[in-house]
Amino acid sequence: MSRKRLLVLGVGNPLAGDDAIGIEIVKRLKKLKLPREVDVVEGGTLSFQLINFFDNYDKIVVVDAVKSGKKPGSVVRIEMKDFIESLSVSVASSHDFSFFTVAKALSMIRNIPEIVVVGIEVENLESFEPSDSVKKSLDEAVKKILEEINYSLNR
Repeated sequence: MSRKRLLVLGVGNPLAGDDAIGIEIVKRLKKLKLPREVDVVEGGTLSFQLINFFDNYDKIVVVDAVKSGKKPGSVVRIEMKDFIESLSVSVASSHDFSFFTVAKALSMIRNIPEIVVVGIEVENLESFEPSDSVKKSLDEAVKKILEEINYSLNR
């Protein structure tokens, strides 16, 4: 029986305020001792190029800034299937092609890994620094991702 493989993929633009949060969280995760089945990658603003990861993992946890109408700094967990079906949630993205658009298109022609988004509700995309409300949620987001990893590898 092969071991489950999990990817934590931080996406975002490090020059666009709260959109940098996925990259910041991934940097924190890289400092931790994680199970060997888990890879942590900074995806930056790439999206279509990230399609190469779909064949190597059983699950992908995407870490990004989101706009869901919740209070800025709220940490949310969204399953890809819910994300695709929902018009009320969007990624606060400056990516060239939405990772989620690519995932949806790919899912129409073949099986893709389970995808979960762990995001933080944005407040500001106009400055070079993340907003205070988002910075205060970093530890909570890291904790939620660690819980996701633990759950995924032990089920």
